[in-house]
Formats: sequence, structure tokens, C-alpha cells
Amino acid sequence: MSRTWNPLGAFIDGLIDFDGDVAATTIVVNDIDEALTELVEEGIVTTEEVETESGALVYYKLA
Repeated sequence: MSRTWNPLGAFIDGLIDFDGDVAATTIVVNDIDEALTELVEEGIVTTEEVETESGALVYYKLA
């Protein structure tokens, strides 16, 4: 069975892929933030905040 290429369908597929990527990225970032917060609370990881021209950065290191 051959299918014809539909530009609108390809565009919608791309949007769905993009939306899924954004959702997955958001989930991963939130999971990492929560994990780091727990590690800091448990004393396994320490943080150091450094001021830069573009704002503050937080560095994490093993305690």
C-alpha cells in the first residue's frame, strides 16, 4: 500500500513530535530539580551560588 505525502499531515506530525519533546523535557527537568533538592536536603550534595553577568548560577558538588 503506497501513501502519498501530505504537507499538512507532515506539519501536524512535526508539531506533535515537538509538543512531546517539550513535555518530556519539562518532566525530566522537574525530576532532576526534585532529585537535586532531595540530595541537598540529605547532605549528599552541596550547592554554591555564583553571580555572573547574566545572573546567578548554582553549582552542585558531592559532599
